[in-house]
Amino acid sequence: MITNLKKTLLLTIMLIVIFICQLVYGQTTNNIDLSFKSLNGETLNLSQFRGQVLVISFSAKGIPLAQTELPQLERLATKFAGQDVKVIWISTNSLKPKANSFASTAELQNIANQYSHLIILRDLEGTVFQQTGSDTLPTIFILDKSGRSVGRARVGIDPQANLANDLSPIITQTLSRN
Repeated sequence: MITNLKKTLLLTIMLIVIFICQLVYGQTTNNIDLSFKSLNGETLNLSQFRGQVLVISFSAKGIPLAQTELPQLERLATKFAGQDVKVIWISTNSLKPKANSFASTAELQNIANQYSHLIILRDLEGTVFQQTGSDTLPTIFILDKSGRSVGRARVGIDPQANLANDLSPIITQTLSRN
């Protein structure tokens, strides 16, 4: 009896780990559909963006890398404007203790006004971010037009890197496949 219970528990843990690895490292064939709140409180699902390549960044206003990331994501969104590409910046709370990552609606509206090519959403409780299996902000995912993850998630950001140049070949290739 105990042996069967141990086997079942081990199998369950292995399946959970495989699912998280597939989601984080982009090897899943399942469509990813997550729900978020817009700045006006409306619920949006990723499935509403089917047919478009999505660049999704989970980040937080309170982390210094956001100051580097936002202008780079804006350049990326501008580069692909008019194509089937949407760049989404999702303000989420960090899972790390003592992190000051909360952004008010007014602060997020200021970000949306400053970076007009980005779609700004919020994950106030961080629950959607937790579903990705990542624990580091920022984390960037690219989804193809069917909602499948493309490649590995990008965790963290190099302040010296050119995010638009780094991600453009992946996006262009993804656009040509769909």
